[in-house]
Amino acid sequence: MKKITSLLLMLLFAVTAANAKYTYWGYAGKTAADLPYGSIGTRQGKAAIYIPAEVAQMYKGLKVTGMRFSLTDKAETVKAFVAKDLNGAYATEKMADMGNKGLNSVLFGKAYTITGEPFYLGYEFTSDINVVGVTDEYCEGGNFTDFGKGWTDNTKLTPDNAPALALQMRVEGTELPVDVAICGVKKVVTNVGSTYEIKGKLLNFAAAKITSLRIGYTIGNAEEQFADIEQTVAARAEDEFAITCNAPDAKGCENMKVRLVEVNGKEDAYAANNTYTSTIVTANVQDVKRVYMEEYTGLKCSWCVRGIEEISQNHTKFPGQFVAMAKHCFSGTPTELECPSYAYSAGNGFPRGSYDRRRINNLNPEDKNELYVKAFINSGSVLGIDAIANFTDDNHSKVSATAVVKFNREQPNANYGLAFAVIENDVKGYKQKNGYAGSVKSYYGWEKKGGLVALDLQHVARLGYETNEGISDVFPKQINSGDAFSHTVELNLPNNIQNYKNLKLIAFVIDRNSKYVENVVEVPIKEMQPTETAIRDINNVETPAITFLNGYIDALDFDGKISVYTVDGKAVANTNLKPGMYIVRLTKGKQTFVKKIVL
Repeated sequence: MKKITSLLLMLLFAVTAANAKYTYWGYAGKTAADLPYGSIGTRQGKAAIYIPAEVAQMYKGLKVTGMRFSLTDKAETVKAFVAKDLNGAYATEKMADMGNKGLNSVLFGKAYTITGEPFYLGYEFTSDINVVGVTDEYCEGGNFTDFGKGWTDNTKLTPDNAPALALQMRVEGTELPVDVAICGVKKVVTNVGSTYEIKGKLLNFAAAKITSLRIGYTIGNAEEQFADIEQTVAARAEDEFAITCNAPDAKGCENMKVRLVEVNGKEDAYAANNTYTSTIVTANVQDVKRVYMEEYTGLKCSWCVRGIEEISQNHTKFPGQFVAMAKHCFSGTPTELECPSYAYSAGNGFPRGSYDRRRINNLNPEDKNELYVKAFINSGSVLGIDAIANFTDDNHSKVSATAVVKFNREQPNANYGLAFAVIENDVKGYKQKNGYAGSVKSYYGWEKKGGLVALDLQHVARLGYETNEGISDVFPKQINSGDAFSHTVELNLPNNIQNYKNLKLIAFVIDRNSKYVENVVEVPIKEMQPTETAIRDINNVETPAITFLNGYIDALDFDGKISVYTVDGKAVANTNLKPGMYIVRLTKGKQTFVKKIVL
């Protein structure tokens, strides 16, 4: 779903005469999608969007002469309306000539004059099924419905943030304000030291073309930079823009604010739709194939020392291209060493080792597994992978894990999944049973050690996340060479960790068709990033104090708009928020504050 900030507008533009003085304000897409909730099999219903005061002020004195809406199927009847109160009388209304699947238009017999006060735009319908269409956008106030039990603001009550309705008002007057919205700024995935492009969309609400723009952008704590763009966008039209920038010089996930500063050398008429918040993920993805070994072991397993040695030898022989995880699951394993969340199993028997899930055996020295490791490395991979991991709380109980994947060849029928694991090194206080003790056969010196060997355990599995087949919706089915993707999850660590400083994150991509591991990376988990990103308002006013109470975020002595996003830029409803890291955006007039907080 495309994510947009509060009051960010989308237009569906029509081809009109050059002197036409009207535009459309609201939400729309190429096609309408089925409403993901509501009454199915209903005979009647209502749908509406909220026109906030800021928009009403901009168009004050102009007239709403009609509306457009998209349906997912044919309706028997549709009545369009404008209302100051959804539970009150309509200010104007009109029965539509038809209610077909797709885009429909209605012109009111009596226009509604915009007073500067907020109001609602909507329609009633009768149909054997629910025909209300939604877009692929999210916006506060963009989705009200009534299926017989009263009006519901779905953007506040739906856990996955109800998308905006496919509904727009037609605004008409002798002079329309010069208003350009910036939206659809895409998340950037780039490499350290590279150049990248900030790409987004410009929506021209005005009845005149624009020819020049100044756009500002702020990355994390950096100062705002500016780009002057000579670009023509026709009246009531949309166009894309691109700004070439240099990537940050360190890995990380940063908030990115893009701001429309000037249009045709002047300030835009409506500041609330001039700013878009997105994310830039900077990694160090290399075309390096790494082999992932999953070892299944136990302290009381006499021959499981083979796994310890296999991992050690392969790390030495293939530095930087070998990653290992050791899951303790042999009979009698102490509870604090178990890791039930790492669900993948390589079969029965101990010791057991899996190499990229292509080669699985009991780690006998005669198996010559290192030859296969070398062969897998030499075969390369269709993708490179890197990861970024940070603790998100002072107790070191939660981790924000981001994987960055870049493909180096086309994948026309891709079916990949993304998985994560957390391992701990230097786990102390245990003894390993040694089946080689006293053996006449040499095995890396283990024959000279006793039957029980005190040692620090390495690569101990502490957590697994989607380890069987991986998260299924991270990558599309059609992948082109050079395509890059990132995905962030929050991991809740178990309480059996000895030392959080010894934790590592493993991220790996699974080919869900072959069931093989395509590539893997291991990175340290670092302390949490600063809780505030220095995206400052243009007047350098002190940022309001943000509070959290009863499941929602508030700002002391601040009467503007509060919007909440996840760390990867997804807008969420400011209600019943779960613990985690969020980005809070405060907007009042031309002032914008953005702060990253941890709940």
